[in-house]
Amino acid sequence: MSKFWPVRLPLLPLLPPPPLTVVLQVVREVQPANGWKVVVVDAASVKLLSCAVRTLDILEEGVSLVENLEIRRQPMPTMEAIYLVEPTESSIAKIKEDFADADKCMYAAAHVYLTSHLANDLVYSLKQAPEFVARCRTLRELGLEFFSPESQCFHLGLPDVFNTLYSPMSIAKNATLHTIVERLRTVCITLGEKPNIRYMKAKETGAADASETVAKALYASLSNHHKQVNLCRQD
Repeated sequence: MSKFWPVRLPLLPLLPPPPLTVVLQVVREVQPANGWKVVVVDAASVKLLSCAVRTLDILEEGVSLVENLEIRRQPMPTMEAIYLVEPTESSIAKIKEDFADADKCMYAAAHVYLTSHLANDLVYSLKQAPEFVARCRTLRELGLEFFSPESQCFHLGLPDVFNTLYSPMSIAKNATLHTIVERLRTVCITLGEKPNIRYMKAKETGAADASETVAKALYASLSNHHKQVNLCRQD
């Protein structure tokens, strides 16, 4: 057994679920001059929203419409848009397309909220879109890579993970382990916790089980995060 931090990770209470709080805060903090805004989501964020907040809750915050980033949309050049999306290459490309032509921009301004970390190459890609840069009012990483369907539980949205990790035919084990670590990291950061991290060592010497790999990688990731937070506070 290995133990890294002396503080346990409490799952009680979580009222309301953190994703609900974060999503509504995002919608509320965008206050256009005309009072109305549009929310644009992709496939990944739709799943997050479906277990975090009702569409009616969003519409009651001055939102005129919730639209899908991945389908053709009606231009609304007088409204500001809140993009709640996963930072994938395809989603970033779609956002850039909305502001590709200075005379035919989809929206008056863009407030981009990302469910997870935005890779450096995608940051560079956004910088190469001058009209988007001119109209971008917000660009923020939320760290919402988990799902909280109830106030006292969460899951990582990986229904086939057991087969992926333990099937001898699996070719995506390493990528899946990375995804697990990153999503558990966002859980801990969202809750503001430094959890105990325990794992069962592999029976064979020199062999690393999935639980050990996740435990060590999560510990390293959280340690790095807290170092960065402490440096920011010192500055």
